[in-house]
Amino acid sequence: MKGTLETFALEEVIQIISETKKSGRIDIQGSHGQYGIYINKDSIYHSYSPHFQNGINALLEAFLEKNGSFEFREFLSSKFISITKPMLDIITEGLSIREELGKLNEQIFDDTTFDTMTDINLDSISISSNDLKLLRAIGKGLNTATILKEYHLDYISFLRQIKYLIDKGLIRIKR
Repeated sequence: MKGTLETFALEEVIQIISETKKSGRIDIQGSHGQYGIYINKDSIYHSYSPHFQNGINALLEAFLEKNGSFEFREFLSSKFISITKPMLDIITEGLSIREELGKLNEQIFDDTTFDTMTDINLDSISISSNDLKLLRAIGKGLNTATILKEYHLDYISFLRQIKYLIDKGLIRIKR
């Protein structure tokens, strides 16, 4: 089975494979890189992403890909088991993340950098220590890929933090 994510969204691909009780790997080539999702009949048991993630975080990251291609390769397996959630829960969470972070994801790539805003009133803003670490990394001019790797962030958490900092007017995406 081959296709594009514009034609079949990831949740549709997963459901079709699950309904046919096949086992193998879904390979996705998206705008952020290569993903792999391992399915054993009616459950997903392992996944990897281009942002050095494995397991549920990698799988949820794949839901952010709206453009790209996929291919299901039957009988490919992994010795790793990194996902134990029921498939319906995974799909529901993936759709929720797509709704929450999809637009932001379309603007951020591995080489994306950010500007810190200089005209802000910090007295009215509450930020966590993790947000402060991210602000420091952004202030150093580090790009997305470097921040993810050096600060050991998963991509979904990174996007959530970036969204919060943008919404608070602390940073903006460099164009």
